[in-house]
Amino acid sequence: MLVMVFTIGCSSITIPGENGEEMEIDLSETEDGNVDVSMKASEGNEESFEMSSDGESATISSSDGETSFSSQSGENVSLPKSFPKDFPMPSGAELIAVSEMNDLAREGVEIDSVSYNFSGDINKAMDDFKTFAESNGYEIVAETNINGMLTIQAEKGENEYFSGSLIPEAEDETQIAADVQIGSPN
Repeated sequence: MLVMVFTIGCSSITIPGENGEEMEIDLSETEDGNVDVSMKASEGNEESFEMSSDGESATISSSDGETSFSSQSGENVSLPKSFPKDFPMPSGAELIAVSEMNDLAREGVEIDSVSYNFSGDINKAMDDFKTFAESNGYEIVAETNINGMLTIQAEKGENEYFSGSLIPEAEDETQIAADVQIGSPN
């Protein structure tokens, strides 16, 4: 109870750890749907998390100074800036979640993940995935069809990959959920 009374009157809380580490939680913008958390290790390393929501979408971001991760979900989601402009997004596709992971120490080391729903022909969508992969220099290394769920994996060189999956809704085979990852993780 004392912690709740103390918390209500504060804009941030610092929680010390047993070995010199500490966690700080910034509550100053919770009314706007935002919470910031930073953690400091006893050696001085720091990692931060930011969580925000506008009531229609939510964003979570984190960084430890070496890598960063950002994820959005909900109604107001947009493609990552680094997502390929020539990716064959079906007309009328509804983005439901996107994430970006970047290695801040090495330029070009990133992974973009995109999930969307659309109405259409699953086989045409898979053909579009193949055309995208081949026209961008990827070698298709695997394709599967498991009970109507289609997947593709493709590689470019040793460090770049593209993968996609298309999953039809059980009742209506023209309603498709798609998950795509494009990246260069090494």
